[in-house]
Amino acid sequence: MRISLIIFLLFSFINAFPHQDEFYKYKYDNVTVIIKTGYKCEEINNVKIIGQYVSILCKESQFNDDVFLYFDHDYMPENVSLNPTFLSYRNDYTYEMLGLKFSDFVKSDSVYMNNKNKIVIQQSGFHYSIKETLELVKFGVQNLDFVRNYQKVFEGIYYYKIESIDGSIIDSVKKQNSIFVEDILKNKVYIFPRTEVEDRHTLSVSYFSQNGKYILFDNDEKIIDTLNQIIVLKYLADLIDYVVVLESSKVLKVYSKSMIDNRGYLKSIAHDPKIVRFDDGISDVRLLILDWNVLLIEFYDFLSVYNGMKLIYLREKDTLITNLMEFINNH
Repeated sequence: MRISLIIFLLFSFINAFPHQDEFYKYKYDNVTVIIKTGYKCEEINNVKIIGQYVSILCKESQFNDDVFLYFDHDYMPENVSLNPTFLSYRNDYTYEMLGLKFSDFVKSDSVYMNNKNKIVIQQSGFHYSIKETLELVKFGVQNLDFVRNYQKVFEGIYYYKIESIDGSIIDSVKKQNSIFVEDILKNKVYIFPRTEVEDRHTLSVSYFSQNGKYILFDNDEKIIDTLNQIIVLKYLADLIDYVVVLESSKVLKVYSKSMIDNRGYLKSIAHDPKIVRFDDGISDVRLLILDWNVLLIEFYDFLSVYNGMKLIYLREKDTLITNLMEFINNH
C-alpha cells in the first residue's frame, strides 16, 4: 500500500480542476433564489433550504411581493470584510454583484429578473446563514417604507455600484433573535421538497434543516447525526460506505457502514482536519479507498490538490492522519 499511496499522492498533487461559474435558479412560490458558483457542492443545497424557509416566512407574513435572493460564491473567504450584504426594495433590479455588469450575462429567464416590486438581498460567501437571511427578509417585509426611503447606491472595492440600505443597519438586523424567525426555523425543510423522496435517496444519505441545525439521515429515515452546518459532504459507496462531512474548518466527521455487519452508519469523533490551505477556499472533496478500513480524503480548492490537504482516515481506530509523510514512513 505504501508504494501505491506515494504514486497516487504525486500524481494528484499536479492535478488541476478548471471550472467555470454557473448560475443555478430555484423558485419557491414568490421567492426566487439564484446562486453563482463554480462548484456543485453543499452551498447550492444551503441556498435551496434558505429559499424554502423564506417562502414559509412570506406565507406566515401574508407577504405576496417577490423576494429575490442572490448568492455569490466567495473565492477568498479569509477576506470576509470585502463581502458585504445588500438589502433593497426595487422593481428594476439587474445583477450588479461584485463588479459583474449585466452585459456579462445572457438575457434569459435564468439571469433576468422581472420588473415587479421585490425585496432584493445579495450575499457573498460559501456557506450562508439561514437565521440571518430570515431576519433580513423579516426586516424588509415589516419595514418596506424605511427600506425604500433610505436605500442608496454604495460603491465597493470590486467596482460595484449597488443600491442598498446602510451596512450597519444590515449587520444589526443579522444579530437579532426574533421569536418569529425562531418559530419559522421549527419547520423541517429538506434539500428537496418532501414529495421528492426518490430524489433525496439518489445517495444513501441526505439531510434536512430544523431549528438552525442540519440533520443527516439514511434511506430508512434513521437519524445519523445533527450538525451545525455542512460545508462539504462527500459519499463513496463500496463494501464499506463512507460519508465525509466538513462541518467547519476545525471539525470533520466520517460516517461508515459495512454491508457485512449491517449495523448502520458508525459515527466518528469530531476530528480536526488541520487543512493548511482552508483559508484559500475549500471547493470539494475526493475520496479513495486504499484498504477497506483505510480512506484517503483529498480536499481541493479552485486551483488544485495539495499534500497539505490530504488526510488518511483509519476506520478501525477512528483516527485521522494529518501528517501523510509520517504515515507513509511508518507503513
